[in-house]
Amino acid sequence: MNRLLCNSFGRQLCIIGTGGCARETYSYIKDIFLSQKEDITDKVVFLDKDELVKDGMQIMDCRVIKESGFDRDKYVVVLAIGDSRIREKVFAKYKGCDFATVIHPTAMISEYSKVGNGSIVAPNCVIGPNVEIGDFAHINIQTNIGHDCRIKDFFTTAYSVNISGACNIGNTVYFGTNSCIKQGITVCDKVIIGMGASVVKNITVCGTYIGCPAKLLINKNTP
Repeated sequence: MNRLLCNSFGRQLCIIGTGGCARETYSYIKDIFLSQKEDITDKVVFLDKDELVKDGMQIMDCRVIKESGFDRDKYVVVLAIGDSRIREKVFAKYKGCDFATVIHPTAMISEYSKVGNGSIVAPNCVIGPNVEIGDFAHINIQTNIGHDCRIKDFFTTAYSVNISGACNIGNTVYFGTNSCIKQGITVCDKVIIGMGASVVKNITVCGTYIGCPAKLLINKNTP
């Protein structure tokens, strides 16, 4: 599997966002260019709101451009926003652009699995065989995803998440650091699994879940 899929045709990569997720993603892209023995100079920019960008501004030796200077014909977009819900909203703004899929060279992904368009897979992740991950997912450092999982769009993991095999996970779901899920479990759309939580039963109500075993803390359907 290619580590940077973007059909760039010579265009620059534009990282949407300048927060921690964006800066980490830039480091992954640098590692990809290094592994391919390519020079990254002038091939990547960050993008932020006009009022936050000063002339000549750089982050981690990378130029920052204003939103007003974005040209969809010039750039291939890397959607590097950690919050699934915000990432989904920002995607709507840039819908129709070409999006890059960024996969770090140290990630181990089965040749029989699929990672969706616009997704980011961080260092030292393991994705087993016959896994399908939707578009614009962020699979964070040292996440393990077992065989035969089906995961929909805008999925996010924090560090060191363990997804057991044959799980079905909906849209806009977030797993916090060191959380885990039992094999064969289903999780509905718009769910947050808190840090260190263990999911051992199907989740059918959207909301925030914490603890071992994970229990509903906040129901998003209530005011």
